[in-house]
Amino acid sequence: MATARTIRIVHINPDMDLGGIQRHLAGTIPHLLDVGIEPIIVSCGGRLVERVERDGAKHIWAPVDGKSPFRFLRACNALTDIFRQERPDIVRAHAFVPCMAARRAMDRAGLRGVPLLASVHSSWAKEFRGMKRVTVPFIYPLLDRASDHIVTVCKPFKEEMKARGINGDKITVIENGISPDIVFMPEGRERIRKEIGLKDTDVVIGFLARLMAQKQPHDLIAAAPRILASVPNAVFTIVGDGQLRAGMEQHVASLGLTDRFHFLGGRTDVPEVMSSFDVFVLPSRWEGFPNALLEAMSCGRPCVVTAVVGTTEIAVHEQNALLIPLNDPPALADAVLRLIKDPALSARLGAAAAQGTKERFSVARTVERTLELYSRLVADGASR
Repeated sequence: MATARTIRIVHINPDMDLGGIQRHLAGTIPHLLDVGIEPIIVSCGGRLVERVERDGAKHIWAPVDGKSPFRFLRACNALTDIFRQERPDIVRAHAFVPCMAARRAMDRAGLRGVPLLASVHSSWAKEFRGMKRVTVPFIYPLLDRASDHIVTVCKPFKEEMKARGINGDKITVIENGISPDIVFMPEGRERIRKEIGLKDTDVVIGFLARLMAQKQPHDLIAAAPRILASVPNAVFTIVGDGQLRAGMEQHVASLGLTDRFHFLGGRTDVPEVMSSFDVFVLPSRWEGFPNALLEAMSCGRPCVVTAVVGTTEIAVHEQNALLIPLNDPPALADAVLRLIKDPALSARLGAAAAQGTKERFSVARTVERTLELYSRLVADGASR
């Protein structure tokens, strides 16, 4: 299926670094181009810019991270110029502040009839902490007024927005899809393990995500002594960067486990890194629709994840993963040990995970649903 004509869409994302939202957007670009979607990505830059440009998308730098009121005004001005130059058919904003800036800029640029599509990738009620929590009752009505349509990644988020007064007809659920080239790579596994300096007998427990409070990576460190007491050849690989990294390294050092942990930073060779893991863990406090979990499953890795909204849309306990309670490092350790000590269980869960992602979460299915939504929005905009 392809469009009758090319649809130009401007994506606005705070950055194009190595987070799940960014990796998913980058991964869909070749497939969207194949069906007649011309993506133009506006962001503050990041390590995925080179990839998206190589794959055929245009990238434009703009201060759309919303870190201050001054930068918000700069973003409005920059987006106004971009819209006047690019004349998109759709504008898609991947965060709240870019959505507000896009609405203002679209009005100033005279983009009448062009729909503004807001993407909601997480629960703001859970995501906003501290003083930001007082804004939660206001941001949903503002989002409703600013946008023409909303797309989100799972049904619970749609229900949350409906409960806060947004008409359900305005919300479309499109789950993330995984590219068919995200598969287990034996040569990549060998290369990464050699790079780290691992022995053939080492058992690798891996974590791949941004190092932020939401992902709760300290739980894996807290679980490590219990795992090592039973499996002394266990090794822990932490892939990702973020504000918690220095504190995590100090935590590891305080336990005397520096030689058992490897911090690799952000990586673009995700299939190879995932293939180097024997067990993948994601002990998040909350999730959207975790791309890292899809990637681990697609590579056939047995997974241990917390039973939280977003994760439970993908993982089913004892069928394709092991689910554990939130904030429970001993349960995390016990689940990891269960997988290490039961190779048959690990193989069964890994195979079911890989097969399930191909059947339920293919990028082709995501692109098909996205194309249907874009075509409808363009038609509706033309009739206004």
